[in-house]
Amino acid sequence: MDAKAALLSRDRALPGLRDGENVLISTIISDAIYWKGIAVLIVAILFLLIAYQLTFFLAFVAALTLGFEWLLQKYLLLVVTNQRVLIRRGFLLTDMIQLQYSRIESVEVQTTLIGTFLGYSTLMVSGTGSRMGYIPYVANAMAIQEIINEILQRRDTSSNEYLDKQARAQAEALADVLDEHEEKKI
Repeated sequence: MDAKAALLSRDRALPGLRDGENVLISTIISDAIYWKGIAVLIVAILFLLIAYQLTFFLAFVAALTLGFEWLLQKYLLLVVTNQRVLIRRGFLLTDMIQLQYSRIESVEVQTTLIGTFLGYSTLMVSGTGSRMGYIPYVANAMAIQEIINEILQRRDTSSNEYLDKQARAQAEALADVLDEHEEKKI
C-alpha cells in the first residue's frame, strides 16, 4: 500500500488527495502526549496511603486525561503534500485547514522545557490573513519545517527567476522602442 492509500485508510476525515498530489511527510504525534495523565496517575498512587477518597478521584481524572490524550493523538494531523499543507485538529469540533504554498507566510517550531526532554514540539503554520494552524506534541516537527521551508524557497526562487525574465524582456522591449524613437529623430 502506498503512502497516499495508507494515509487515507488511516483517516477517513482527511479529504481526498488531488490527482498528481503526493504525500511528502505527515506528523508523528509523540507518545509523550500522555505525560500529564501519567503524572496524575502517579499522584493518585502516592495518595493511596494518605487520602483514600482522593485516590479514586485522582484515578478518575487520570483516566479521563489519558482518554482525552488518546483521542487527541488519533485526531491531530498535519500532512505536507507536493501541492498544499493539510492541518486537522479537534475531535468534537474538527477544524480542517488547507493551505496552498502561495498562502503560507511562516512555519514555526516551539519547544517547551518538558518538550525538549520528552522529544516533542508544537508546529505552527501561519497563512496570509489571520489563518494559523498549530499541532502540539509533534515528534518530527523540525523535519516538517525543513520540508515546507524548502518548498517555499524553491517556489520563491522560481518566482524570482520568472520575474527577472519578465523584467529583462520588458527592458529589452523598452530599449528597442527607445532605439526606434532615436532613429526617427535622426
